[in-house]
Amino acid sequence: GSSLALQSLRIESSNVAHGTRYEPSPTSLFKKGMGYLPIKHDEFVFIDLGSGKGRMLLLASHHPFAEVIGVEFARDLHEIAEKNLERYRSRRQRCHKHKSICADVADFELPRANLVIYIANPFDDLILREVLRKIENIGVNWKIYVIYCEAVFSHVVDEAAALPYKKELPLP
Repeated sequence: GSSLALQSLRIESSNVAHGTRYEPSPTSLFKKGMGYLPIKHDEFVFIDLGSGKGRMLLLASHHPFAEVIGVEFARDLHEIAEKNLERYRSRRQRCHKHKSICADVADFELPRANLVIYIANPFDDLILREVLRKIENIGVNWKIYVIYCEAVFSHVVDEAAALPYKKELPLP
């Protein structure tokens, strides 16, 4: 998978400057992160923030999540993700309720539900802080796991009260 400069994509967001390059997430990291989740998947909604073309949504659908949601602010990538979700057929697929939403993560309201949030460095520390605020706002009624791949801004997460328990995973 190749990376793309965001400037080459259609993005109707004032936060385009806070986005990083589009780069497909390594599937090995995703699988490792998922393997550590001590959850009953059907009680959780999976959300990929900065979901690109939807590869992680397809992989997440191999687990029996209640729903799989991608949030992507580049319309081109979102449209590819929609097509990929539509076309995807796999015997391993165990969640058929999935969608890609074309939205800015900063404007996206997290569902009031138990969440597994996947972040693979799609945005800078400013937007990450906003996401952590959203998690805090959801409150203590929900279980929320964040899988943060190649955590460039881990210091932001460390400062956040929203996520008191952290586990660093060795890279595969």
